[in-house]
Amino acid sequence: MNEPMFHISRFPVPALKHIRQLQEEPVIPSEDTGGLSLVQDLSRRENQKMIRGLRGTLAGIPRQDFGMALFYLVLAVVLQMSGLHLFGVGDIDVFPAVQLWPLLLLLDCCGIALRSTKIVSMIVISLACAVLLALDGAGIVALFLVFEVIFAGTRYAGPTLSRLTQIFAISLSVLSVAAAAVIGNAWQSALAAGLQAVVVFLTPMWWAANVRKQQQIAEVEQQRAQQAERMVQQERDLARLDLQLSVSRERAKMARDLHDVIAGRLSAIALQSEAAIRTSDPEVRLTVLRTSRETSLKALADMRQMIDVLHAGDELDAPTNAGGMDLDSELQALAVASTSAGNPAQLDLRISQELAAATASTLYRISQEALTHAGKHAPGQPVLLSLYSKNDGILLTVDNPVTHTESIAAEPRGYGLKNIAVRANELGGSFSAGAELGNWHLVARLPR
Repeated sequence: MNEPMFHISRFPVPALKHIRQLQEEPVIPSEDTGGLSLVQDLSRRENQKMIRGLRGTLAGIPRQDFGMALFYLVLAVVLQMSGLHLFGVGDIDVFPAVQLWPLLLLLDCCGIALRSTKIVSMIVISLACAVLLALDGAGIVALFLVFEVIFAGTRYAGPTLSRLTQIFAISLSVLSVAAAAVIGNAWQSALAAGLQAVVVFLTPMWWAANVRKQQQIAEVEQQRAQQAERMVQQERDLARLDLQLSVSRERAKMARDLHDVIAGRLSAIALQSEAAIRTSDPEVRLTVLRTSRETSLKALADMRQMIDVLHAGDELDAPTNAGGMDLDSELQALAVASTSAGNPAQLDLRISQELAAATASTLYRISQEALTHAGKHAPGQPVLLSLYSKNDGILLTVDNPVTHTESIAAEPRGYGLKNIAVRANELGGSFSAGAELGNWHLVARLPR
């Protein structure tokens, strides 16, 4: 039989002793292995977690609840030290060998501190302590605890638990009176029990119900006040938005008036001055210069009228307010100005009835912008402006030949045609413009 490679007898004696000691001693995890430190770390974490939870619970308890718990603690100690109980003065213990009331009292005070935060826990702890205190001879203290249970349950609990607490208080009152009548066998006992029930059971119920109702009324009033405040804020926001909208409308109207009145006049002056520079006929040049002067004077008059309206604080209807406007004469003046600028203008006016001031003013502004547009995009081309009645409205058309419809279509439209569309829409009318078979055709329909 082969001999093993290693045999215990071959080790030195000191080495054998050391091996036996290692085999006999229990193995304890060292800090190097991490076993003991891991257990300590877990224990420390659990303790820290419990401390944080306790701190959070204590932080959530109102100070008045701590004060109420301290009040009941002092009151109970005074009553117990005085020797008062339900049947007189002196000691009356069901468990005479053990005095449990100090421990029960401290436990109940901890429950009372939860009266407004964890009402269910408070009711369970306080009722259990009240029963045990009554058995331990602290009946007066137990009655005060029942008083607090009924008050806190009615005051702080939810609707269902609050109703159950009230039923509990009424039931205790009835049972105490009935028990006194049966045990005492006299109406005086029933009367005393009834008075005690009113003070201990019914008074906290009525008191707490009244406080609860007042709080609910206060909360409803607060909600109404907050709702009213929100409505006032909404009205302020709407008023601010209305003001911003009004300002935006006034700015848009002012921009249209400046464009149609001033820009149109200045464009006409520019075209007329260019025609005066190009012509070699002294009479034509003099006529064009006179027309330019008249146009510039009208532009100044329109600007002055607009400034006067702004200073007066009136609505920005001027210079579009055409009260007393002679539309035929104004259109004739526009035609003369267009002709002087190099675009011969012809008028076909077939309006016999008197027009409203707003309609006449809008027709004048549209005609002015249409002639200016023709001078910009079709210089030197004749322009035909027609105005006549059709059905229940007024129809204004402006036609002029164009030789570069592609370039006109490719150009982005400026504010002139947009302003014409806005003015027509403001009066409930319509507007359209475009090139058709080498002819620029503009149509505006307005009510009478």
